[in-house]
Order: sequence, then structure tokens, then C-alpha cells
Amino acid sequence: MGMKLDMDETFEKGNPIDSIHEFLDGLPGDRISPYDLLVEFQGEWGVYRFHYTWYEPSLYLGLVIAIDLSFAVQDHPGFYALLNEVNSKMNLGHLEYTKETLKLHMRYGVFLEYGILTVQHFELFTDLLLDECDRFYPVVDSFLNQNYSQVEAMNQAFLEVRGNA
Repeated sequence: MGMKLDMDETFEKGNPIDSIHEFLDGLPGDRISPYDLLVEFQGEWGVYRFHYTWYEPSLYLGLVIAIDLSFAVQDHPGFYALLNEVNSKMNLGHLEYTKETLKLHMRYGVFLEYGILTVQHFELFTDLLLDECDRFYPVVDSFLNQNYSQVEAMNQAFLEVRGNA
């Protein structure tokens, strides 16, 4: 990621968006508002757009990740069953489909005790979410674009693990 900081170092107390923006300097993205930051991360299967949002009153950092898969759900019977299966296997966050944008998103959030976010915590959940996107992208893609069954598609998430075991 961006600049190197001590892992125990904390971002500025309160709204962490300024610190996150500074930490991720050099990555493509936009500062949408004082409370919103959009950053692009290159994953194994494509670019994932991380939208960090700070909710001040509740000390909550929300994250919505746009996954580069557009489709009309009505063209893919059984998609919601696959989505439920994927969500049951995810280690962090959950996937959801937005009918308005015809896009797949991953959602995650974290409450920050006293509004404090450590660099280590930020890097950990960002890396884990990137890993989850990479793990389940081929599952959804194979179901949508290669007409795999739900079972065949779910096997895509575990092929690499078996291949390296």
C-alpha cells in the first residue's frame, strides 16, 4: 500500500478518511467529500473500487467495494441461491447485488473504539477484503458467463487451495 508507517501507529483520531487518503497516496482514486474516499486496487481478476465512508456520530467506517461484474439478475436463475452460498463461505464482509446499477458489491464495516484506527488494523481488513474479492470473483463469473451450476461455480473458490495443497 502507500507509505510505510509503524504497524502500531494510529491514524488521526476521529475521521480517518484524511489519514487513509494520505496512506494510500499514489493509488488511483478520488476524494469525494470529507467523509468519502474512492480508491482503486488491482486484484487478481480486475480492478476493485473501494469506497470508504466515515459515519461520524457512530464512529463507523463503512466500505463498499464495486466488483467489475455487470449483469441483469433476471437473466440468471439461481443467482440469489449462489449469492447466499457465497456469503455463507466468506470470511469477512458480504456480497450483494444492486438492481439499480446491475452491479455486484461487497460490503463491510467496522466500529472504531474511540474513533481510533491503527495502521495494522486498516491494512489487515483491506488486504483480507481484497483476498475475498479475488477468491469469489471466479465463482460468480463462472456462474454468469460460463453457465456453471451453483456447485461447479462454488468449486472455483477452492481450486487454487487444492492445487497448492
